[in-house]
Amino acid sequence: VLAETIEADLAAAAYNSKSVMQAAPPGIIDLGEGIRPDQVDQFKAYWEAEIGGKSMVAIVGGGKGVKWTPLGASNRDMQFMEWQIYLARKICAVFGVQPQDIGISFDVNRSSAEVGAAFTADNGIAPLLDLIAEYLTREIIWRFDETLRFAYTDVGRASQAVIAEYYKAALGGLPWLRINDALKERGQDGIGEYGDEIWVMSPKGYMPMSLYIEYLEHELLGEKPDEDPDGEGPDEDGPDEDGGGEGDPDPEDATDPETMRPENPQMGPNQQPADQKAAGKPVITCDIDGTLTTASGPIDNTVDFLLDQADEFAIYILTARSESKRSETEAMLSKFDVPYERLIMNDTGEPQPVFKKRVMKELMANNDIAFAIENDEDVLAEYRKLGVKTMTPAQVPDDPEDAEKGLLKSVNLTVPNSVKVEAARGLLWRKQFGRGGIGPGQRTARMLIGNRMTIARVKKMSAYLARHEVDKKGEGFSPGEPGYPSAGRIAWALWGGDAGQSWTAKVMRSIEAQDKRND
Repeated sequence: VLAETIEADLAAAAYNSKSVMQAAPPGIIDLGEGIRPDQVDQFKAYWEAEIGGKSMVAIVGGGKGVKWTPLGASNRDMQFMEWQIYLARKICAVFGVQPQDIGISFDVNRSSAEVGAAFTADNGIAPLLDLIAEYLTREIIWRFDETLRFAYTDVGRASQAVIAEYYKAALGGLPWLRINDALKERGQDGIGEYGDEIWVMSPKGYMPMSLYIEYLEHELLGEKPDEDPDGEGPDEDGPDEDGGGEGDPDPEDATDPETMRPENPQMGPNQQPADQKAAGKPVITCDIDGTLTTASGPIDNTVDFLLDQADEFAIYILTARSESKRSETEAMLSKFDVPYERLIMNDTGEPQPVFKKRVMKELMANNDIAFAIENDEDVLAEYRKLGVKTMTPAQVPDDPEDAEKGLLKSVNLTVPNSVKVEAARGLLWRKQFGRGGIGPGQRTARMLIGNRMTIARVKKMSAYLARHEVDKKGEGFSPGEPGYPSAGRIAWALWGGDAGQSWTAKVMRSIEAQDKRND
């Protein structure tokens, strides 16, 4: 239909061209019988001199049976323009666009124009781009990576307005665009880490999500954000199917460093508990200044590395900071979510290399030292003399998976907002009710909110949610039930809830696909 319509439209254009450039006479005047050739010539001369081009009627006489014979109908008689418009409408119908998009204007007002533009975007442009994207994905992209696809992220400002209106309705007016993303679309630089978060409205004005969570904790619970960072408290529920209290971590979860910090008041701050000496867990020592933190904030790469290693290693923070600064140092480590079991500080006033060498010797007598993370060259030299493996902050791998099989670059670990909101809800509930999950769950919630997830943590998250699906059957899990929110419901929220379960399933599929390609 399209081919025939276009051919007809081209023929109509050619006809119009000939009508202008090689116009045929509209008809023939037959002067009738008995008219001699010289009389015909005289009439022709009369016509050209008196009638031609003046739209007048010729008056003749002397002939018998004079008549007019038209050679063709006029364009108006043939409704030629209506036919051309009909052809144009057929072409627009096939391509899914409006006639005004190709320059044919009818009675159009603002409302009908907006409707027509939306029709073109939805039924013309978007399907065509989808077809092109599908072809590029199938014929080119999948030759290199079957987990990727080609997609158009923008099909014009009109489409952005439609998308914005859709999200406004779908999310009930909640913000959904990050500041850095908007600036990048305009070719501008971002505003830093807070620009990678969704900003929400608060009584203090707009603020990033992470700061909003701290604000809620302070305003609703009457606590400063740094108070009781672990939120530890005894669970009051009975045993569940795993043998622990409802919402408690599994036995393997209990090894999280948050649950193992010594709280014995009879023990010195730098003294090691006897039960930990015999635990047999390899130890990683890590410095603070220049290794974990700088003047501008935490070194995220080192912190994230320790977060993932904390499940298999005991983390000892070994710093030359004075013992007098213990309180503020502990508050800083908690604020930056640094996992550790011991914080060893300089209580003798010795120079840093001397102090750390002495402490390392003492640690080696009772522990298996896996390696030390340090930035000071003099200290590194002393460690090497003792036979301790060392690592500088620059040598810390970007991801713990990197040490085994390389960074999984194709796995997107960006946490959806729905998961962040559920994790924040879990932290607020945990502080308010004092039950539901301990260290691992709260650490995972903070990692989700801060968008600092790692491959190892996603795997642990997926395993936890799968094991604790049964908690949904417990009393108090659903709104309206006695005891809501139950310990199981709070723990479920800390680990991302239903939204987190869907997200981790998607990430795990990407990880498995990447593993197959690596194999």
